[in-house]
Amino acid sequence: HADRLLKAMVASRITPDRTIFNSVIRSFAATSQAEPAIACLERMRQTPLSLPDVESYDAVISAYSRNSDVSRSVQLLEEMDIVGLTPTIDTHSLVMDAHGRRGDVGGAVEWLRKMSPRSLAPNVASYNAVVRACAEKQDPRRAELWLHKLVETRLKPDETS
Repeated sequence: HADRLLKAMVASRITPDRTIFNSVIRSFAATSQAEPAIACLERMRQTPLSLPDVESYDAVISAYSRNSDVSRSVQLLEEMDIVGLTPTIDTHSLVMDAHGRRGDVGGAVEWLRKMSPRSLAPNVASYNAVVRACAEKQDPRRAELWLHKLVETRLKPDETS
């Protein structure tokens, strides 16, 4: 387990680097374990040579997104701005996915629209989050509308679409 590696390194007085921290956070995110992921991010903040980067935040946001935790996902995206990290298309798509998992079409669409002022063009994952929201809301007509918008942007739908 990745967390054991991190603890063993610390016990041996070896300072984990950003790559190790991010790997541990991603392992927690992959299994929807948001609290251990955020705890690892906190440890990174206390390690000057391994401060969190966009990848670190995206992994934690992914964990919260998998748990449909919109408020924590948004809070972390906003924190990125505060600490001088620029949220990416993927970051926004993860927040949209948190909305999507709740069936919150309006919230997902709102975050899709927030991308444009940041000069970010939505990707397939962004549109998939809106389609997921429509599906969770049991609104197939609206889901189909968003699939058409995806195709209109010349993006290729993937297996999730």
